[in-house]
Amino acid sequence: MGKIKFDEVIKLFSTYNDRFLVHHLLEYAELKEKVERANEQSFYFQMGLENHKKRLRVMKLTFEKTRRYFNHSTLDDLISKSASIKETMEIKKAGEFNMISRISYYFLKSDFLYHKQLIKLKSKTSELQSIDYYLEHPEELLKIIE
Repeated sequence: MGKIKFDEVIKLFSTYNDRFLVHHLLEYAELKEKVERANEQSFYFQMGLENHKKRLRVMKLTFEKTRRYFNHSTLDDLISKSASIKETMEIKKAGEFNMISRISYYFLKSDFLYHKQLIKLKSKTSELQSIDYYLEHPEELLKIIE
């Protein structure tokens, strides 16, 4: 078995970050189907059914929060926010890089990648629909992720 190169791992994670919306939708769809067919799932899944339902609600609320932010932001707003985050990252990177600074830096990096994805989406659509809409109309999802 060959060794995994660091560049390959970085590429994998950057691909994942670029597709956070798709990942979120797929995870939501999978869990929703399992909950709707709970009697066909394992005993252990059924024992945690209430927790799975709570997780579904949290996932839906998280998507809705992103959707509201996206729909109320212009492309210029997103670009400006992204630039501001990038500037803060550069300042953090130039300074002392202790443990707290690293944690702060990686939170900023995550936020930067999030805004980068929103900018890509904004160039394809001006408005996101609800999470359930994309489950009912997968062709609409394909339009914005291609």
